[in-house]
Amino acid sequence: MLEDKNPNWLLPMLATFRRRPSLYLRAENMDALMRFIFGYKWARADLGLCQESASDKECLDQFGEWLNRRAADPENDTPWWMYQIYSLDPSEKNVHTFFKLFEEFLQTKGHSLDAVEPWIPQAQRRFMSADACVEKDMERHVPEDKTPNWLLPMHATIRTKPGIYIGAETTRALNLFRYGYEEARDDLGICGMSVSDKEWLAKFGEWLALRAPDSDRDEAEWSLQIYRLDSSEKNIHTFFKLFEEFLQTKGQSLDAVEHWVPTFPSD
Repeated sequence: MLEDKNPNWLLPMLATFRRRPSLYLRAENMDALMRFIFGYKWARADLGLCQESASDKECLDQFGEWLNRRAADPENDTPWWMYQIYSLDPSEKNVHTFFKLFEEFLQTKGHSLDAVEPWIPQAQRRFMSADACVEKDMERHVPEDKTPNWLLPMHATIRTKPGIYIGAETTRALNLFRYGYEEARDDLGICGMSVSDKEWLAKFGEWLALRAPDSDRDEAEWSLQIYRLDSSEKNIHTFFKLFEEFLQTKGQSLDAVEHWVPTFPSD
């Protein structure tokens, strides 16, 4: 059984994101925060752990109830805190409204994010060269990790209904979800993403750069290449189309991959 090294991960993570949300999430809105958290929670469930601890779940439930009492709006009586935040602030920087109100709520309980030891992403913990990181990843495989190569199966599944699985149809949403999933695995002591999965993405970026005559050949980050080709709110379909073309040049296809089956929480 995989040891749960950080069951109460929520508050430390929020304490970190509050400092510089755009650094960690590449955005300052609730959508970005929730995509990352969804990916993180789903990875934990897939590894046989609770998505969030009872105390973390209770904290968010109570926050939603607190927001609801504070709003005193009979037409908006949902206790789910995310909807309450959107109702108060629908802007593209509403994560700051969330953190402001969440801190107010915590202080009514005699607590504060300032008193929480922040979560530290694996990339900051390592302070290694790229080669050392790959070597470290290979060392981090443990017997409990039955799905080290999860990238292609996950993409095969999300491609069928991206709106259902990640709540949006943008490559940004896909990146955030996958980033959260990867970080949860890293935090639990197994490799976030296997060497072979990293190579798939790196080679895809190189393939895109070579394919585009006006592209900077030194810029092989696939998500930037996709955004240049399609900056719409449904550009995930452009990604999947091109990623499938790339895989076929390697004799592979998402159609031939056994799909990822996410583990839903038992409660």
